[in-house]
Amino acid sequence: MSVLEQQGADSLHQVKLQMYCRLCGEYKKGMSSNKFRFQADLQRYLMVDVCTDAPSIHPGKICTGCMAYLKRLKVYYRRTRSLKEPRKTAVFRPHSSPCRICDSKHSESPCKRSCPSEFPAPGPRTLPSGAQPDDGIKAKRIRRSSAENIQGDKWPSVSDSGHSYSRKLAPTPATSSDVEPSPSTSRGEPSTSSAEDKKDVLFFMLLNHLRETHDRRSSNLYNMWMAGDVDIEEEAPPVPRNQTCGICHEAGHNRKTCPNT
Repeated sequence: MSVLEQQGADSLHQVKLQMYCRLCGEYKKGMSSNKFRFQADLQRYLMVDVCTDAPSIHPGKICTGCMAYLKRLKVYYRRTRSLKEPRKTAVFRPHSSPCRICDSKHSESPCKRSCPSEFPAPGPRTLPSGAQPDDGIKAKRIRRSSAENIQGDKWPSVSDSGHSYSRKLAPTPATSSDVEPSPSTSRGEPSTSSAEDKKDVLFFMLLNHLRETHDRRSSNLYNMWMAGDVDIEEEAPPVPRNQTCGICHEAGHNRKTCPNT
C-alpha cells in the first residue's frame, strides 16, 4: 500500500470513528455528546480515563443511551452510597488492514427499512357496480344508497291499543253522524232542553276529547255506550251553607229543630 493510500485509509478511519460511541462501541449516527463533559463521572463511576485517549484510536462522543446509564449510576450512588459493578466498555485498537470500523457498512439513507418481498401484496378492492376504483367518495355513496334500497328492512307496523308514535292526525270534530239533531232545532245542533240530550252532549264531548288525545279508552267507552251500560248522572246542585243544619249538616231544618239534639 502506498503512502497516499495509507493516508486516505487513515482519514476514512478517523471519519468513521466519530460515528461510534466511546463506551458501548456501537454505531450511533444520531444525537451524542462530547465525552469530556462527563470526564469526572466516567472516572468515578466507570473507572474510564478519557484524558489518556488517543484521537486516532478512541472516539470522542458518547451516545444518549450511555449518558442515561451514567445518570442512573449517579442516582444509585446517592441513594445507597455504593457502586455497582460497571458493565464492560468497548476496546478500540489502532487502524490495521482488517479494520472492523472501516469494513463495516451502514445505511446512509434516513428512510425506514422497506417491507420484505415475501409478504404478498394486497389484492384489488371489491367495489359495487358503477363505482370507479379511483373515486372513493363515489364508492361510499353507492354503498350507502345500495344499503338503503334493500327491500324487507322496514320495521313492521304493529297495531297497539296504547299510545302510537305515528304521525298525529288532526282532531275530528263532532259531526251530525255522531250527534243526531233534535227536531226542535234548525241548525243541526243538539238540543239541551231535556236531561237525555244533556247526557248525549256530555258523552260525545268526552269521547271527542279521548279521540284527540289518542286514548285507548275511547273505543271501550263507545262500545259500552252502544251496549247501554253507561249512565251519566247529573250532579245535584249544592245546598247553600246557610240552609243546612250545623249539627248533622242536612237540609230542611236548623240547629233548633234538629232531631239529633
